[in-house]
Amino acid sequence: MRVPDTCPLTTAQACGCDDFTYENSCLLQQALAAKAYDGECVVQNSRLREGQWGGTGIRMMVTANGAILSFGCVTGTVDVPPVVPGYEGSWGLGHRMTVWSGTYDGASVTYRADFSPGSPRLSLSAQLPDGGILPPPAWQLTFGDPGAIGCP
Repeated sequence: MRVPDTCPLTTAQACGCDDFTYENSCLLQQALAAKAYDGECVVQNSRLREGQWGGTGIRMMVTANGAILSFGCVTGTVDVPPVVPGYEGSWGLGHRMTVWSGTYDGASVTYRADFSPGSPRLSLSAQLPDGGILPPPAWQLTFGDPGAIGCP
């Protein structure tokens, strides 16, 4: 592929496989990086992007030190920094998985976070103390989504 000499000043962000957000695909090509997906990278510097994540039945506010989760009538926490180890350059190698310790409804749990290649979405599940897994299937979260939660 021919690398462009100059790039337009348009903004249509692209996430590179190098875990860097480029302002457009032309700049990504100039950097000789492969494109993971359109939009801003959801993992930056091996950390889950800070801010609100959400999906059906879940809302998660990520900070540098962890996260606060809401599942409607139940709350939870991620009690460690949301690091995604070994993430750099791994998009082409399949999904990446990491675990974070935390709580669900006051009980200690282990959250499992999965990232699929070519997607900015996060799949999250929780392993309960009795060995059970919540939920079947995993929650699907997207950065910036307010989440659809309710409490009957």
